[in-house]
Amino acid sequence: MEARAYINGVFVIGKKRYSIISPNTLEECGTATALSKKGIDQAFEVAKNSQKEWASLPREERIDYIETFKQLLIENKEELAKIMLLEIGKPFQQSIKEIDRTVALINETIFAYHNILVKTIKGSTLGVPEKMISIIREPLGVVTAISPFNYPVNLSLAKIIPALISGNSVVFKPATNGSLSGYKMARLFDAAKFPAGVFNMVTGRGSEIGDYLTNHKGANAISYTGSTRVGLSISENAKMQNVVLEMGGKDPALVLKDANLDSTIDNIIKGAFSFAGQRCTAIKRVFVHESKKKEFELGIKTKVASIPSGTSDSDVMVVPLITEASAKFQRKLINDAVKKGAKILIGGNINKNFVEPTVLVNVDETMLIAYEEQFGPVLPIIYYSDLNDAIRQINESEYGLQSSVYGNDIEDAVEAANQIEAGSVNINCAPSRGPDRLPFTGVKNSGFGVQGIKYALESMTRPKNLVIFKSKKKRFRK
Repeated sequence: MEARAYINGVFVIGKKRYSIISPNTLEECGTATALSKKGIDQAFEVAKNSQKEWASLPREERIDYIETFKQLLIENKEELAKIMLLEIGKPFQQSIKEIDRTVALINETIFAYHNILVKTIKGSTLGVPEKMISIIREPLGVVTAISPFNYPVNLSLAKIIPALISGNSVVFKPATNGSLSGYKMARLFDAAKFPAGVFNMVTGRGSEIGDYLTNHKGANAISYTGSTRVGLSISENAKMQNVVLEMGGKDPALVLKDANLDSTIDNIIKGAFSFAGQRCTAIKRVFVHESKKKEFELGIKTKVASIPSGTSDSDVMVVPLITEASAKFQRKLINDAVKKGAKILIGGNINKNFVEPTVLVNVDETMLIAYEEQFGPVLPIIYYSDLNDAIRQINESEYGLQSSVYGNDIEDAVEAANQIEAGSVNINCAPSRGPDRLPFTGVKNSGFGVQGIKYALESMTRPKNLVIFKSKKKRFRK
């Protein structure tokens, strides 16, 4: 399968291509056009030229285009799920769930859009009874949407659909492993007959075109999900642009001394090892009260041993990592921890890009695994005696995306949660990105701006006040 760029309603075959390697086989599963800077310039030019006419359409007409796309997405979800299995290694049923979730997101985005369009305020409530104020929302212009490999449908369309429904045009870049899924979605946008130039897709390796794309002056807004390094670069270079950034995380789980360990361990395993930990919301470090050490280690070792793992042809939890380089990074983290005194409780074996679900105990702050985001199935356990010290360690991270607290006394759990610096704290449940209606945000180097259906719509529009003076004399048009 060859993924082509999509510019001005035409699929573009570039002179250069790059290979897409399947994590399941480590063999080429497709190629994609490596677009030149000139091609990127063209995408922004046509996006700009088409945007005003798109925005001038009645909103119901724009919604009709999106409804058509949604129906095509439903009709093609099995084919798209097979592509996701091939290029990112996500099990088929998990891919189907991602697409179904995205269909629901589109429905809710349409509903939310109607609710934010216009807000009318009676002047009397503001001390100016002679005036009527309407706050309307207008599109920003051209939105750059950049998505990661791990949720190639949901995290792409969570940016694209709010942008389009609001009257913006879009320049979309999928991840390298995500180009085939992106291409399939571009085919659906084309089949839905969106006006030429409204939706565009550029393809290329981020290492080759990423800086040029994210610094392009043709963008009025950027919505990005990916690494902290790239996100910080976007933030530094953004000038007069709306920017929404979802970046890295080192999401902690804090296990209080009164926690129910059986259910807590089940939640931690789900939160840490689903899709091999390749999720921004994955649990990436666990703080356990030292009085629970023996019981916790026995419980998690027993349950991790039964985690379904292997190639993702079946509905397994721990799949091969996206690249061999990712697996080598896990090896680096494990070796560093063991060298500094940690113990491998279970796992630790690595074969090419497959990493066994691994639990490290006796981890301390000096070890890389304690503070670097692993994005893989390696889980460090840190024991604490003083709760305040555990919270200190949690908050000293450069990240603050999600977290979780486990304990039977809800008041104690809430008190601890209120001290944790994060965009979301989950009590007695694993972190997750949804429901999509909630605000999704992070603090520190985990992000800037807010995602989530309503919040995405607001970030891709600007408010405009219409202040109407109500004359006592009625005026009639001739």
